Amino acid sequence: MIEAIDDLHFGGKRQEVLERDNFECQDCGMSQEKHFVLFNRSLVIHHKDGKGTGFKRGYKNNETDNLITLCIRCHCKIHLHQRKEEKYGDLLDQDKSEWKYPKIRELIDKQIKNGFGIQESKRIVAKNTGIGFSSIDHNYYELKSKTAYD
Repeated sequence: MIEAIDDLHFGGKRQEVLERDNFECQDCGMSQEKHFVLFNRSLVIHHKDGKGTGFKRGYKNNETDNLITLCIRCHCKIHLHQRKEEKYGDLLDQDKSEWKYPKIRELIDKQIKNGFGIQESKRIVAKNTGIGFSSIDHNYYELKSKTAYD
């Protein structure tokens, strides 16, 4: 069964990629053994170009240089970041400020300068961007951190 999945999702190259990557997550270094202990499953193979299992258009680049071994935590972080980029678009653009989402702050601050209170400004930005109020509220205060996904 696993061999059939390997052929379907990775062009039969899953084992080759695991061996090339020393059976370790290429982001955090977690070993296959530790991954089994923590998650009761094997390490994950990820398509770097994002066109893997869930990609609907039919083309999958299963070349080994497009495949990487990751633990489930690092794999989830990558996909969370990709979904955030799709949803937020240019709002993720960075500047030299200390804020993780300076464009969101800029939009809210503009509404404040137009005479609205901070909460109402966040509601306006949430409505205009299609991003939920709680996300806008949280993102307004979030400082930059030093993770690989900023």
